[in-house]
Amino acid sequence: QPLCSQCPQQKDCRALALGEVAALPVKEKSIKKTHRWFFYFIVETGDSVLIHKRLAGDIWENLYEFVLHEMPGDEVPDTSRLAPILKKVFGEPVKIKTISTVFRQQLTHQQLAGQFITVSCDQIPATLRQYLPVKKSSLGDYPFPRFISNWLQQGGQGGQLF
Repeated sequence: QPLCSQCPQQKDCRALALGEVAALPVKEKSIKKTHRWFFYFIVETGDSVLIHKRLAGDIWENLYEFVLHEMPGDEVPDTSRLAPILKKVFGEPVKIKTISTVFRQQLTHQQLAGQFITVSCDQIPATLRQYLPVKKSSLGDYPFPRFISNWLQQGGQGGQLF
């Protein structure tokens, strides 16, 4: 409730003069936050993992990431149903080594959540030939988004072994 009778600005107040005190100030629209779910696949081939650089026009432009499968929503998907996702991403059988706990990051307009799934392949799958194989020990030489850096800072651990 405005206290117009006590306000030192009342003689200059346009809202009071026009009788629009209850309507002003106009509230800004609240920001609609989108929820995104990421499955990041850490594809191990020998002592290397696959990464690629994100393209221009993206919130993480020129930063690197692992193999990504994105889904809408913030609910933790049932990881026991990964088979169709693995088939879509890899096109061939892979061995799941670990699945991390859920990681989260809040951005201005987005809430990110996801898990890191380490898989092992004898060779780079044909569906991922555009990715760069990098020695695990060299990952610190590449800039990653904070979402991935948080996982790397924990040693790339924090998951169930399979």
